[in-house]
Amino acid sequence: MKNSDNSLSENLIKDCSRIGYSAMSSWMKENEVEMSAADNFLDAIALTIADGKLSVEQLNTAIAELDENSDKKIFLMRLMNLPELTGKKEILKELFIKHRIAPSDKKWVNGLVTSNQPTFIYLFWDEDIIKLKYSEIQYDIEMDIENDKIVRTAKRVNVIYLIDPKDGFVQVRCDSAKMLHQHKNDAGKATDSSFEQYYKNLLAELFPTLVFQDMNLNRLANHIANNELSKFRITKGVTTITNNAKQTFATSSTQADIRNLPEYAGAAATGSETWLSEDLVGYWVSKESEGALKKDLFMRIYRKYSQIRVQRGCLAKELDYGISKIREIQNSI
Repeated sequence: MKNSDNSLSENLIKDCSRIGYSAMSSWMKENEVEMSAADNFLDAIALTIADGKLSVEQLNTAIAELDENSDKKIFLMRLMNLPELTGKKEILKELFIKHRIAPSDKKWVNGLVTSNQPTFIYLFWDEDIIKLKYSEIQYDIEMDIENDKIVRTAKRVNVIYLIDPKDGFVQVRCDSAKMLHQHKNDAGKATDSSFEQYYKNLLAELFPTLVFQDMNLNRLANHIANNELSKFRITKGVTTITNNAKQTFATSSTQADIRNLPEYAGAAATGSETWLSEDLVGYWVSKESEGALKKDLFMRIYRKYSQIRVQRGCLAKELDYGISKIREIQNSI
């Protein structure tokens, strides 16, 4: 095994530690970068750079891709007045001026985030996508038993907006909120929902002439449950049946599907119009993805909140695959 004195900068060490070995290893395999051998993950990355197989610029690209596509709550919306977007150049120009950024290229970077306030990172625009990124510092807390004190650990949290100017499909991709942050509910408590609502409201403030509406995922969930038995495997479900009684179905093996359980089939066969899976919890199956997925992609589809959830390190093409299936189904029903 080679060893390294680890020449990575402090920021790169923090970023790589946050991303983790598994996700970074997937990125390197996808981009045909052979990671050098070392005693630990960070030393291996440093050696890979030292050996000339990876540049710092490529490493930053990997971090950005994995940051923006991994472990996200994704709120889905429609832009209801799409023709208004024909004036998007003027809208974006106003946004650039607001952030004191000269519109001289397609991508503008506003530096590293070091604040617990929402910080504009960049805006990217071409004919296929409008993309904005914000970040802020939030904190996890834990008890240091040995020293009898509470320790705050700073964590970077990202929010990415994606607007498709061709059909008005909108995504708000949010990291999970940490324990301490500046977004409070009416009771003064920092909550996930207050953090998420802040950024949904910010989207409307950034584009005041546009009308965004949450997508209704009921028909989508029904279609997947009834028609996508090979592409989407459902491993857990809570169903509401006659008289609002609830039943939970789950399988212990990731290779199983609750729709194959006799109990689940029996509940569905009651014919009751009130029989409904509240959320869909399962996986897009890799062998059905035509090579887009290296391994099955977990996704939870929330009917009530117009939200989907992914919970692992994802390459852009992996998350894009899951989103594309959502869009295909939504457009077909």
